[in-house]
Amino acid sequence: MPTILDNKETTGARAYGVGGFPYFVVVSPEGKVIYRTSGELTIPQWEGVLEAARTGISPTV
Repeated sequence: MPTILDNKETTGARAYGVGGFPYFVVVSPEGKVIYRTSGELTIPQWEGVLEAARTGISPTV
């Protein structure tokens, strides 16, 4: 799964509307934001995020 690491200017954070840390964004191969969330995630929530990344369908977490 591709991962984006931001630069010192926080270009990526600003592009995706990051408002806190930790912050997660699932983006489709076409560049569409499928899901975004901030804060800590439980294991079931992580599973939902990974399933969203795999299928392109927003999780119900």
